[in-house]
Amino acid sequence: MSVASPYTEESTSKFVQAGEVKIHYHEAGSGPVVVLIHGGGPGATGWLTYWKNVEAFAAHFRTLIIDLPQFGQSDAPIIPIERSLFNARVLKDFLEALGIDKASLVGNSMGGGSAIDFATNFPDRLDKLVLMGTSGAGDSLFTPVPTEGDILLRKNFQNPTFETMKALIEVMTYDSSFITDELVQRRLEGAQNPDIRAARRASFRKEGEPMGELHKIQAKTLVIWGREDRTNPFDQGLSCLARIPNCDLVIWGKCGHWAQFERADDFNRLVTDFLRH
Repeated sequence: MSVASPYTEESTSKFVQAGEVKIHYHEAGSGPVVVLIHGGGPGATGWLTYWKNVEAFAAHFRTLIIDLPQFGQSDAPIIPIERSLFNARVLKDFLEALGIDKASLVGNSMGGGSAIDFATNFPDRLDKLVLMGTSGAGDSLFTPVPTEGDILLRKNFQNPTFETMKALIEVMTYDSSFITDELVQRRLEGAQNPDIRAARRASFRKEGEPMGELHKIQAKTLVIWGREDRTNPFDQGLSCLARIPNCDLVIWGKCGHWAQFERADDFNRLVTDFLRH
């Protein structure tokens, strides 16, 4: 008989004022600090992204799962600069508000791009870095852009429906058999939040990726990619491997854009070992 996790979405939920932004986050465990950062898909939250990883990480680390600005229960300010840089500054304020001098960052997709900007702008505040299917690695050499996932992301930002949200989640994974109507509805409700939609429309948008900054990353870095990623194709991981000085790259077969979800057991073993040793 399986034992229920001691960590639930409700029991780990907290808020903190990070500079000018009130941030919602989840906290579990104790030890060295690790911040888990979600991607930028409509309706994404920290918990929906990392609930399969909480217990494994909390066994070794003080695990903080953040809702970035304009996502989940965090504030939805208008973002006047490049989003990944804004997020990086909020992450710094978040750590300072909690009295944390240094942390490791684990970022998926847009969360990875935000972690890259944190690594290049605040290197003294970073221990180790883990990136999964990250933005900020430049374009694919082999896959035309916009990718299938990018097209569906845009549709769901512009006019999210149950059908478009379900199609997006299906594209994000190799095996979408886990999808339930409840999951789709939760993501859809987040994507339809009128305050978040209004703030996003009014925020600064910049085309392109900060690929030119990768060589500045000083932290030991682990990059993980799903071979079947239809949003950020896996050959972008080679750009990280070529440019980040102290970097290892792992590519998993039968895995899409959500490595931490689809290969949760493998992810938990690999990443906790990387962070601990």
